[in-house]
Amino acid sequence: MTAGTNSINPVVHHSTLGGVMDTGVAAVSTSHWQRSFSELAASSIRNSSSPWGTTTTSSLGPPSAAAQALLGPRTDLTGLTLSAKTRSNASQQEQQQQQNRLRIDPFAPNSEYGIERSYDNHRDAILERILRKQRDQTEQRLENLVAKRLEENWNVERERWKKHLVGNRNLGGPSVVGQTLLPAIGYGSDSINTQQQHHQQQGHLMMMNDSTRNGHLAQDCDPKIVKAHLDIVCEIDNKSSPDMFRVMEQFEKVALSEGNVGGYQTAWLLLREVLPNCRTPVDGALGTLTHLCRQYQGYIRNRVKTASLKGQDISTPVQYSNGLSSSIAAFVKLTTGSNATVWDTLYYCLRCGDAVAAVEVLASTPAGNTDLASERHVIQHILEDFRRRQGSNGVCIFQGGIPMIGAQERSTVLNMYENAKNMEPNNTNRIAVLALLSGQQLEAVPTIEDYIFGCLWSAVQDREDPVGRIKEVGESIRKWGPSYFATDDAGAWGYCLPLLSAQQFRTALSFLAEAGGFRGLLEAVHLGIVFSMANVQIADIVNDDGSKDPTSRDLVTLLLTNYAQRLEGDPSTGLSAALQYLLRIPSEKVRHQQIAALVVRSPDQVGFLAGSIDPLYRRQNAELDKFLSPKDVDEILDAAADTFKHQSSDSNKAMRAAELYMLAQNYPKLINFLIQLISPPDSLENGKDFWNNQARIFIEQYLTNRSTVVESLERANKMDLCYALKTMLQLRQFYDLRRQGKFEEAFSVVVTTELIPLRQEQVDSKTSAFKDLHPALKEAFPSMLTATVECLYEKFRRLKSESRGVTMEVETHLREIAMYARIIFIFSSFTNMPGTCRNNISQIRAAMV
Repeated sequence: MTAGTNSINPVVHHSTLGGVMDTGVAAVSTSHWQRSFSELAASSIRNSSSPWGTTTTSSLGPPSAAAQALLGPRTDLTGLTLSAKTRSNASQQEQQQQQNRLRIDPFAPNSEYGIERSYDNHRDAILERILRKQRDQTEQRLENLVAKRLEENWNVERERWKKHLVGNRNLGGPSVVGQTLLPAIGYGSDSINTQQQHHQQQGHLMMMNDSTRNGHLAQDCDPKIVKAHLDIVCEIDNKSSPDMFRVMEQFEKVALSEGNVGGYQTAWLLLREVLPNCRTPVDGALGTLTHLCRQYQGYIRNRVKTASLKGQDISTPVQYSNGLSSSIAAFVKLTTGSNATVWDTLYYCLRCGDAVAAVEVLASTPAGNTDLASERHVIQHILEDFRRRQGSNGVCIFQGGIPMIGAQERSTVLNMYENAKNMEPNNTNRIAVLALLSGQQLEAVPTIEDYIFGCLWSAVQDREDPVGRIKEVGESIRKWGPSYFATDDAGAWGYCLPLLSAQQFRTALSFLAEAGGFRGLLEAVHLGIVFSMANVQIADIVNDDGSKDPTSRDLVTLLLTNYAQRLEGDPSTGLSAALQYLLRIPSEKVRHQQIAALVVRSPDQVGFLAGSIDPLYRRQNAELDKFLSPKDVDEILDAAADTFKHQSSDSNKAMRAAELYMLAQNYPKLINFLIQLISPPDSLENGKDFWNNQARIFIEQYLTNRSTVVESLERANKMDLCYALKTMLQLRQFYDLRRQGKFEEAFSVVVTTELIPLRQEQVDSKTSAFKDLHPALKEAFPSMLTATVECLYEKFRRLKSESRGVTMEVETHLREIAMYARIIFIFSSFTNMPGTCRNNISQIRAAMV
């Protein structure tokens, strides 16, 4: 229903069919029905005519209170009567009928002219009117719905044909220009009222349906997009110099393949111009200006093509030889109409950075044109110089360097600019052209791209401190922050694109990764990879305040590490994908550390990453060997094994550590780890027996015969570790026999270790040998010496108790046992055994009597 319908009959609009019927039924069923008839009839007769049929000269008055209560508040009886003038002109027949009607008893309820019949007729009329209104409203709604559906279907079909004929980039590479702009740097109250325009300005390159909308990227990121990026990264060969332009082109195609033009694709278009020659901030600014010019040229061309598809008139009175000149002229006609001046066309030529088009437009303007009366000569001279710098095949004037303007010409144009501001403040495009040609900053601009374009144009024209002016642009964008640039369509890119344009690279990538969710992290990672390939520091061009920001390598490493961790937990990508990104970490040391951490985080996938041992004790089928040198793989696996080693309380982690040491061919660390696992030899902890068996197997397989393991230990001069491991196993056997009461056998085992002296002349040599023992063996010495003397005591006691008499032979044997105990006591003193050890040995010796 339209607003007009509501105003015409508000009563019907606010009524319901059920409500009217309920009101009527209630009135009929009231107990005051018969009592109201007389009052209602008298009122009706009094207002219509006299009791004798004589008509009154005044119009009917309002119904009585009783009649109004009976018929309800929404009933209007005035429409049922005739005015006095109409009744006076009635025919005699009508007057006779009126008199006959009055002679009938009006109080009879079933009378044809009675009040009940009148009420029924009036109620039926109300119901009919309501139903008719409802039907009309329903038909109107249906027509509106059908029209809307047809319009939507037509829009879809039109967009499909536009894309087919014009292409997907029909908006010229979008950006965040659909938002209001920052106030111009260096201007006060004359600047545009950004706070009022913040929710009103609509740019000409409004971003469409970016997948980063509202930052909900985790669920919006298509796995196919992740896979497409991964495929490109896998093709990058770190060992050679990859083609950066080809890589950027591939990433741009992936960004465009999503079916819409978004900030991610615009970023690749921007960096294609900025990164190759970004040696200084000025070079970066020229690259940004080149991108903005290309972007605007594409926008104008596609805007004109779109208008042509719609059937709009794009013809111009002047035929230009330059294609862009023709497009700009048609664009001016579409946007400005018949009121366009040459200043409008010149501004858009400069905004596109095309001096060739600007010179052609100026040359096609008649000499008597009043718009260019005073400025034509100096402007033509400047534009001619720009055209020579651009060349006939150049895209824009910034590809050839800084388009400098002579001091005298700049001063002349500056005076014209000041005069135009004061005399013609509404001629915005004339003011804009003069501002650009005098090195001034644009003031009234509709979009963020125009603002950045004007700021950077003015900055590179600065003869004293262009870098300082460029820094001001970046600092102004950072000052206003992301909330100022936020829109529903732009997402995180609403802030990132202005930052990238102002060479605030570190802030842009950091914000994109943090605010953009998983999708933002994906985009920031691949941008960072290309920055590394171009050897461009990911830093902000800002005034140095002495603060220490993370380096470019640190930021890229952080992005790659976080992204790899997200991928390794996804079944569709897994460790293989995570490894590809960790391989792109710039620092070799950090790269190895992060890959080792990946191995540690995936203990069940050690076989996939590190491979296995072949019959010749060499590593085989390792994923890491496909991308890294054997030496690098050894270092990575060794670092991962060290991490597992510190978690050896977990038997599974201990097994992984031993396995990785073996795969890394770090046999000294492996043997040391086995010694650690079976120490101390007198321990009865769970798991010691398992590792005791593993150590025996290792000795039998790798140390008994001459193998690559033995050769490796010999080259490293670590054969003493083999002796330490074998000795530790012998000590464990010694303790096992001692616990079983086999003291004679236990003593024989400890003697075979050659750790203790049994004769006086061996004390010095054994003391010297003790200094070179493995630390684990040294730690086992106090308990081992005490246990050995205890075995001697048990032998002494048993020999003495089992002999039937102390014969010369028994006496000799007892003195020999006592001498062994005495030599061990002397040895404990020479080796500085703890006092408790020496005291225990003394007490045991004292019992040997």
